[in-house]
Amino acid sequence: MKNIIFISFSLISSFVYTQKKYSLDYALEFELKNNLKVNKLEYYYNSKDNGTRLCLLEGDSLKYEMIFAGGENIRIRSSMKKNDFLKATFIENTCDLISKYQYPYEKKLKKYTSVNLRDTLIDGVSYYHYQMKHIKMKKKYKTVHFIVDKNSPDCMPFFYNDLFQEIWKKNRTVPNGLPFIIFHKNFKGEITYKMQLKKAYKIEKFFLIPEDCLRNK
Repeated sequence: MKNIIFISFSLISSFVYTQKKYSLDYALEFELKNNLKVNKLEYYYNSKDNGTRLCLLEGDSLKYEMIFAGGENIRIRSSMKKNDFLKATFIENTCDLISKYQYPYEKKLKKYTSVNLRDTLIDGVSYYHYQMKHIKMKKKYKTVHFIVDKNSPDCMPFFYNDLFQEIWKKNRTVPNGLPFIIFHKNFKGEITYKMQLKKAYKIEKFFLIPEDCLRNK
């Protein structure tokens, strides 16, 4: 991945105002259990516009590999030194980092649905519970469960992929709130993948994209 340019908190120059600005206001740190492996996974997202999100992967001890999703189906894959990322409020992107992303929503949307389930009690605390699933349950399909914090009603649902967000946009019936646990079940009812929230906190970061880049894509 290409290195990204950053603008520090103290630097606000005139060109910032010529950019398309995408806001990220929450950081979510998960413990990921997948195939008996335990890893750390971080997402930043916009709690008022949940189509805007950033996935942070540990490239090595010094840098993050980043996948950013923004409006207009924009995708940016890049890398950035960890210290630079943590210091930055504004993150500037060059046109060569940006790609248009097309997802085959229409066919898949007809095959998937969301279902609200009864609340789940964990350690004496009640959480919302809903699932995303394929209409026809077969061996190759998984069901994805979302356990949601009831104490963050102003936060739009968090989704780690575009399909689930498009399902939500059809009817918006699943509850608002920050995720507490997200897990996958196979056709046998076995949990095969689990993301558990360890920390959530408010942030203020902005991804900046030159307007010309968007017009020329």
